[in-house]
Amino acid sequence: MFNEIFSCGKKLCARLILVISIPRPKAVQNLLNNLFLSFNVVENYTKISPTALMVANFRAKYTNMPYAQNIYQTARKFKGKSFLEFIAPFLGYLARFFPGSLERLSSLEGRYLATNEAIKKLGRDISIIEIASGLSARSLEWANHNFVYLETDLPEMIKIKEQVFDEVAESQGLKINPNHHFLPLDATDPSEWEKLGKKYFGKKSGKVAIIHEGLVAYLTREEQERLRDNIRNFLATYSPNGAWITTDFSTQKRKESLLVAFAKKLIRRNTQREFNHFESPQDVVDFLNAGGLEVKVLDNSSVFGKLTCVKKSNMDSSKVREGMVNYRAYYITLKK
Repeated sequence: MFNEIFSCGKKLCARLILVISIPRPKAVQNLLNNLFLSFNVVENYTKISPTALMVANFRAKYTNMPYAQNIYQTARKFKGKSFLEFIAPFLGYLARFFPGSLERLSSLEGRYLATNEAIKKLGRDISIIEIASGLSARSLEWANHNFVYLETDLPEMIKIKEQVFDEVAESQGLKINPNHHFLPLDATDPSEWEKLGKKYFGKKSGKVAIIHEGLVAYLTREEQERLRDNIRNFLATYSPNGAWITTDFSTQKRKESLLVAFAKKLIRRNTQREFNHFESPQDVVDFLNAGGLEVKVLDNSSVFGKLTCVKKSNMDSSKVREGMVNYRAYYITLKK
């Protein structure tokens, strides 16, 4: 049944391509709005979460990332098909007709790898707090480690993630880290950080890596400031030698193709959140410095050779390399 729907969708996409190729942006946008943006989307949990399954879909289809297929297929059992997941195959199909659009999906693998490389800078004796972990495979890939790993997200999403983790880990015969915990966390709420710190750390706890992927752009500037201040206060209290590691600040305002703009409009519609990117690298530095933090932007050139999406999805390697600037890891520490 789904194959028939997808086949019809491909034909529709082909017609859209013909329309999009005509230099009538207003007419095109009106057509796209009428076709897709009139849906009354209702999700059963907090609005940012619908993107998690869409990302899992893209990672399963376009990459060979660890456990990507297992995660996506398992997650679908616990969460009904959202509109964003439904539209993902059509966006992927259309991307092949817009130069550079398909290659942008490489960031979903690149940011994961760049974050992993940055975490290694802290050494082996560490703890990890992953914010908005969604359906990331990191805790599965590192399941044989025994360090403290706190995997957090909004309440309904973290319940789904725990179910997915348990089923995939069991099916793959993975050894479970006894120090791996799932817990709900609103990362903009200082009281929740205080509870987390007291429960799992209690006192200064060596090096803690606080990580996330694909979160900051969904927050308002006020929420971004609260997130920054909460992380600074946590590091100052529990891990002065720890670090906040994220690729989110690499994604800054830039020109976009019509297709990418359309995809982002769909995401805004479904999450009911506006994208809030920083204007420039200096804007990011100023923002972090104002919160008592300093930053190093790490080189990510070693990531390219580890990307599985280039070969699997026949991406233009030169365009993938150009796009790597959009997922450099920011290694953020307390200002000395």
